[in-house]
Amino acid sequence: SFYDLIKDPNANPNTTHKREFILEQNTAGRLQDPAWKALRATEASTLGNYRFIAYGVGTFALYDLSNDPTQSNNLAYLAEYESLVAKLNGILEEESKEFQPTP
Repeated sequence: SFYDLIKDPNANPNTTHKREFILEQNTAGRLQDPAWKALRATEASTLGNYRFIAYGVGTFALYDLSNDPTQSNNLAYLAEYESLVAKLNGILEEESKEFQPTP
């Protein structure tokens, strides 16, 4: 959360904001079943500078933002990224639970 930054405007955002990822999603009008959900790494990420996207149809995309800022080379289905995709998908599912709408 940004609570510490709001509480102390002089706080250093690089040390105060500890989240490794920012959650993004496109609900396309469907709050319970988003069209896609994504994680974008922050400077605090220990996993690297990636953007991971899970589409509602069960497909994934993984981009190395340091080497591919235009997100044109999907790494999600390359064998050497299999464990990273699994880890990021687990993090995405956990982060998404926090933001589920209440009935």
